[in-house]
Amino acid sequence: MKIQTTNLPKGGGGKTTHSFNEGDWLASYKDKRVCLIDGASECNLTQAFNVTSTKTMYDVFTTGEYEIVPIKKNLSLICGDERLTDAQLDLVSRNHKYLQFFYVAS
Repeated sequence: MKIQTTNLPKGGGGKTTHSFNEGDWLASYKDKRVCLIDGASECNLTQAFNVTSTKTMYDVFTTGEYEIVPIKKNLSLICGDERLTDAQLDLVSRNHKYLQFFYVAS
């Protein structure tokens, strides 16, 4: 399994467009299984795919639960959530904050 992240500290850098296009390309033309994770509180990637979910990235950080939403063959998404900013603020105050996502993903 390979993991690739797209991260830029400022808005308007093309993160959503790049992730949307590369995820679709890998799934469609390279026959790779891709799970995109919308980790932004703006939820632009989630909106681009026009999907919703009862369990989002907010739930990953608060309860450890998540839902992988199938988009099409080989392509799925864990949805973003407007409440992510609150979860990020809470995470900063926790002990072992750097291990939180690892524990959830394991």
